[in-house]
Amino acid sequence: MKKGERYVTLSPIPAIAMTHWSAPYTGGHYVTIPKGTVLVVALDQALGASAVYCRPENYDDLHGMFIPEEDRNAAKYNGYSLIIEVAQLQTSATPT
Repeated sequence: MKKGERYVTLSPIPAIAMTHWSAPYTGGHYVTIPKGTVLVVALDQALGASAVYCRPENYDDLHGMFIPEEDRNAAKYNGYSLIIEVAQLQTSATPT
């Protein structure tokens, strides 16, 4: 999968919402991406990787659903991205 490719989910998809921080720390939460969400591949799939980083087109709308308020309000919190299994995208989403 290549950076910039877009997919729309045909059913709910499990993923990890990885939190980004302005500190030497990372975190994450298991989430379910709703049906109908448009996902944009954020980085080219690394050779041999089974998952890709994506950013939902409606990033702000899903922010509160995916990331707990405690994280969102932390001083060094710097956003999130979704880690999605390639096989899951291939079976539960379609390119747009």
